[in-house]
Amino acid sequence: MTTHKPDKQLLITDDNPEHDPVGPALVVLMGIAGVGKSSWARARYPHEVACSSDMMRKLISDDEDNQFVTAEAWQVLTEVVMTRLSLGKRAIIDATHTKAEDRTQWLKIARAHNLPTQLVMFDIDPEESLVRQENRARKVPKRVLFRQYEDFNSTSAQELQEEGWDRILRVTTQHQPGQAEVLYHSPPPRYRELPSFGARIIADDGYDLIGDVHGCKEELCLLLEKLGWRADPDEELNYLPPESKPSRCIIFVGDLTDRGPQSVEVVQLVHNLWRSERAYLVRGNHDDKLMRYLKGNKLKIDHHLQTTVDELEQLTDTQRARFTQDALALLEQSPFWAFLGRATESKAHTFAPVVVAHAAWKPSLMTAPKKMVKWFSLYGPSTGKTNENGYPERLNWRPRYPEDAPRCITGHTPYRGESTWVKNTLCIDTACVFGERLTAWQWPEERIVSQAALRTYCEHDGGIEEQPILHTRS
Repeated sequence: MTTHKPDKQLLITDDNPEHDPVGPALVVLMGIAGVGKSSWARARYPHEVACSSDMMRKLISDDEDNQFVTAEAWQVLTEVVMTRLSLGKRAIIDATHTKAEDRTQWLKIARAHNLPTQLVMFDIDPEESLVRQENRARKVPKRVLFRQYEDFNSTSAQELQEEGWDRILRVTTQHQPGQAEVLYHSPPPRYRELPSFGARIIADDGYDLIGDVHGCKEELCLLLEKLGWRADPDEELNYLPPESKPSRCIIFVGDLTDRGPQSVEVVQLVHNLWRSERAYLVRGNHDDKLMRYLKGNKLKIDHHLQTTVDELEQLTDTQRARFTQDALALLEQSPFWAFLGRATESKAHTFAPVVVAHAAWKPSLMTAPKKMVKWFSLYGPSTGKTNENGYPERLNWRPRYPEDAPRCITGHTPYRGESTWVKNTLCIDTACVFGERLTAWQWPEERIVSQAALRTYCEHDGGIEEQPILHTRS
């Protein structure tokens, strides 16, 4: 009799891998040899490869039974796992992991990268393993199986939970490959930084993604009301989510300030929403410039930033100090891009991941240096030329966006026409500050909601076109 019996009310059958953490995440299989870990993983993750020490022994010595290269095999396995995580992939590790030190080495890696973890324990005794081994070419000695089982059975479910796993699944002889019971599940943090200058954001009730605000506070408030958000009666410049969707989240795609009339109040509003964990900002180039200005960095104050500077100069010293503190708290933590996900998804309604960046994004940014991530995300790629106003000519990156990459929502490049998908990318900067409209894209509803500008606050240097102005290399 094993010691891994959970409370009956926690025994939730879970045969849907969509419930598992998406994006970069660590999945560790735990169980004695021959209990079907590899078969379970193939059924659960048919398009992914579970990495094992046996696989690495064979890779480096042509013999998976060669125990003399075990240390080298684990070293290679660790490198493979680290590489998969850095590429934004899930790493599935197939080994016995019956000893705590074998499991916790992977937990340390996940924690160092601030990534979610899942332990899958195969609660199957050695007698069953011996029966299953009859059909296997490679047989593990009975004494080894019972020694592994002794280690496995010496750890209680409570002790596994205390190790720090975000989620623990339990597989028994009653389960088909790919099925499991939920033994433990900690609520995932709503916001988690990723090692590649991005973030993962979780919202059970979906998202309202809002395009470039540029100081248009009145239009922002009207748009929030259209989306079902309610003014917070207990705090000025804050909003409550729709009553039917209390875990709804707002994602701002960047450029809160400049050009428009109320940049200071827009930042204060977004800060209050962020502090309440109701909204997050993906940093835009204007946000980044404001952050550098507030830190006292040397930079050129152009006529765009000047509008925000003028507002700041109207504040008292106390008001400005408070604004600077709040704005820097918001801006410094804002990622250059973010994955969006949902903590609960039914089998009938599963959704592809969504990634948000201000100007542009591509999967290779998950392994790129910070300077490249920042430049590409905040400004987008350039053709290498400048336009008649002296600005870099922006390269049309959208037609080359990988079809198998997450749907990508951006802003940055204003336009006045219909919001149109190019491959699986959508720009929602619909030129509110230039007299057009402020736009939100709702996910998973996949609905566009807009608020017309109340007036024209700024003239665009080159005029607003029907669609974003992006160029091809000549």
